[in-house]
Amino acid sequence: MKDELWFTDGTLVIKAGDSLFRVYGGLLAKASPVFESMLEFPQPEGDELVEGCPVVELQDTAEETRCFLKALLDYRFFLPPPQRTHWRTLCGVLRLSKKYDVEELSMRALEHLATAFVMELDEYPGNPTFDIDCMGLTALITLGRQLSIHWFLPTAYYQLCSIAQVADIVSGVQQGTECLELPMSDKVICAREYVNMRLSAGSQISDFLWEPAKIPGCRQPSRCGESRTCLRRQVESWRLKGTFPLTLWECTDWIRLAVCDTCLAALKLTHADALRDFWRGLPERFELESWGALNKQRSADLEGLDNTFATKIRLMGD
Repeated sequence: MKDELWFTDGTLVIKAGDSLFRVYGGLLAKASPVFESMLEFPQPEGDELVEGCPVVELQDTAEETRCFLKALLDYRFFLPPPQRTHWRTLCGVLRLSKKYDVEELSMRALEHLATAFVMELDEYPGNPTFDIDCMGLTALITLGRQLSIHWFLPTAYYQLCSIAQVADIVSGVQQGTECLELPMSDKVICAREYVNMRLSAGSQISDFLWEPAKIPGCRQPSRCGESRTCLRRQVESWRLKGTFPLTLWECTDWIRLAVCDTCLAALKLTHADALRDFWRGLPERFELESWGALNKQRSADLEGLDNTFATKIRLMGD
């Protein structure tokens, strides 16, 4: 079946799945050392021709091949951040640009990943250039494991657990006739942390509303204690309904507390410490290396990008 990528003056037909793409062999060879090597060998006599063009069959899906070829042949299709893309496009471009050694496209895909999966608590939740849903997260996590790109996984795992139902983690995410599942080892880890983060981790984040019962220097112990107890009950109800640690108590919630300035300052420090402890331990929860080691991997993967890229990401939401 001829695809939309069918150039009548193309010199090469790519077959992927049940789709045929007529493209330019010279352009592919220039962009990809793998294609260059592939096309160096002359077509054996008697091999299949389609409209006079040699055929190269790829063991890739038609959808990912289409995304990859469009990104190569039309610069407008896959622009760098802050331009938006789709997670399916991102998956196809990243997988095949790695496979066929197209460094520029690979780097661009990693730039898009970095907008969504930040590595610093004060940057969370980032300014993603693509919509994040359960199916997209499942696909990206699986791809990250396959390609050994681990630096974005702690944040991706956390986000999946925070928006998914446990059935999505254990049985896979279903959309129409399509179902995507995590690898079995990831299912076990995510199902475990889905429970842990809703229960013990969430409780630790909100402990500042409970302990210590009296803060040294408090000028109105009775009023402050009563306000904290009331808010603790509310936060417990949020936690039990499924709110995850990083959004269990947000900046806008401080106005709910009717406490003295001394208590407010102490509570903010305690809460900030609890958040930092949780974030520091996030990679370990998902059986990954420390943030320090993952940051080194990220730096190596993104080597060659503008050094101000992280700043650009933060400015995207301004």
